[in-house]
Amino acid sequence: MSMNSSQVLSILIERAQLAIDHHQWKRAIKLLLKAEAIDSRSIDVHFHMALAYLGSNSLDIAESHGRKVLRINPREPNAHLNLGAIKEKQGNLKEAIRYYNLELKICPLCMEAHFNLGVIFFERRRWTSALRHLKQCFDANYNGRKLLYMTGFSAWITGQVSTELLVYHKALEVNKNDTWAMNNLAAVLIDQRNLPLAREWLKKAIKLSPNDPILRRNLARTMESENADSKSCASQ
Repeated sequence: MSMNSSQVLSILIERAQLAIDHHQWKRAIKLLLKAEAIDSRSIDVHFHMALAYLGSNSLDIAESHGRKVLRINPREPNAHLNLGAIKEKQGNLKEAIRYYNLELKICPLCMEAHFNLGVIFFERRRWTSALRHLKQCFDANYNGRKLLYMTGFSAWITGQVSTELLVYHKALEVNKNDTWAMNNLAAVLIDQRNLPLAREWLKKAIKLSPNDPILRRNLARTMESENADSKSCASQ
């Protein structure tokens, strides 16, 4: 039994989506051009066209299809997100930020938009703005590249100690041998005057990375702080 045009369209889009998932951009575009010939008003066709052309770095064409999606449905989920990614790849960060924020107005829990904004603000050293978006991703267990590092660093810069501690403990849940997390956790504990626990973490880290000068320097800090505390108590 032969298929009707809507069935063919559905199969073409499904195969194109699979090709996009495997970064097979040329194959995806070829399939989507066939789908477009069947229905040039299909929002799914233009949505996936935007993704495929973005992946192949044909950014002007990707933007054209992204805008077609919004003309058909201005509230289409992920449409503003895609245009944000296109603008970011074009180097137009102002427009990228605007589109990511528009996506968040439609879908406040779009973690990809939060993450992309967090990265942009982090790279521009806008630490408070970066942390606001990165913390959303952290709380949602979003699997973004370098998320823990960026969240922890932004929290440190902005003095958000409670968030710092959450990040370092989470990093150690993911990897119990994470010396970056051990060292930074110890640094917070030193500031909190919890010197024995800080020393414990640093000794664990030094066993894993014995030649790291930062670890040894922080371990020396715990001794110096303890001596200073002892002298202060003796003089009272």
